[in-house]
Amino acid sequence: MIDNSNELNNHYIRSSVEKFCMNLGKDRLLVQGAGGNISWKIGKVLWVKASGTWLANAERENIFLPVDLEHLTGALDQGDFSVSPKILDETDLRPSIETFFHALMPQPIVVHLHSVNALSYLVQKNGLETISKRMDDTLNYGFIDYYKPGDKLAQEIHRLLKKTPKTQIVFLKNHGIIIGGEDTKEVLEILNSIESQYKRHPTEKVPGRTLDLNVKTMGGAEYSLIDDVNVQQLVLQTELYERVAKTWAITPDHVVFLGSNPAIYENIQGLEKDPEIIDPETQRIVFVKNSGVYSTYPLDNASLAQLLCYFDVISRTSDKDTIDVLKTKEIAELLNWDMEIYRQDLQTGR
Repeated sequence: MIDNSNELNNHYIRSSVEKFCMNLGKDRLLVQGAGGNISWKIGKVLWVKASGTWLANAERENIFLPVDLEHLTGALDQGDFSVSPKILDETDLRPSIETFFHALMPQPIVVHLHSVNALSYLVQKNGLETISKRMDDTLNYGFIDYYKPGDKLAQEIHRLLKKTPKTQIVFLKNHGIIIGGEDTKEVLEILNSIESQYKRHPTEKVPGRTLDLNVKTMGGAEYSLIDDVNVQQLVLQTELYERVAKTWAITPDHVVFLGSNPAIYENIQGLEKDPEIIDPETQRIVFVKNSGVYSTYPLDNASLAQLLCYFDVISRTSDKDTIDVLKTKEIAELLNWDMEIYRQDLQTGR
């Protein structure tokens, strides 16, 4: 049973967190679909967002789960990163994939976001150097290279916090940011500081007309134009189209919801005459240069959010930036991981 001695305080904190989440969830430069998570600690309980739920729905849905904090931190301190969090409620939901680092961060409130502005630097090969030059020296921060979300990433965060226990900000290569604070107000102040330091503007949209077609390939796959002007810039801007071809797998969520490789065509005839039977489960989106970005109908909201995130990130990079993508082994780890399959199934209704 949950310890109810802090029930009143917990209600106050929860209300504050829910309002905070709703505001964050409205900004696609901070939150994309089910991406990102938040937690708060009270007594021996860690309240953390459930996997696959949306921060934007925090006030409308019960998206938080109570986890036995003492049990979890005890195991992690002993080096047991295979431990399963103990949920203190009857539910079919699972705690966030990244519950471990929420438990490890010492602050009462911990937020993890896929900030587009920060990611435009974190996907770069020289991301650490660039971030360090711009960072406010009054803030305690650390930087971690890319690791698979879950136990591997938590182990690296554990090492970082052992060396610098006052760390409030963690920059995650090709992933996002973690912020810890005493309350949502402090977290928001830190977040605003980061956003102002790393704010970048997207490339100017180019005029162009996409082909609003229903396309059927020789292999039998049917595609329709994605109705979003930002997404269509990925094929209307030559530089962005080349980014799609060369720098696709930039973050974990991107890979999980959009696949390991893009399907690209130089013209619409090439797509229509494709003799291969395209699997709509793994190749739901196709990019046709100067024609359009098409998908098997309908494209779910979670995948559209990740496609927009991709546009938002790479449109804030330049041809001078060297972009790091996830390695083949790292991609395979994500696509074959039952936790990510579970999260994807929640979004696509499969």
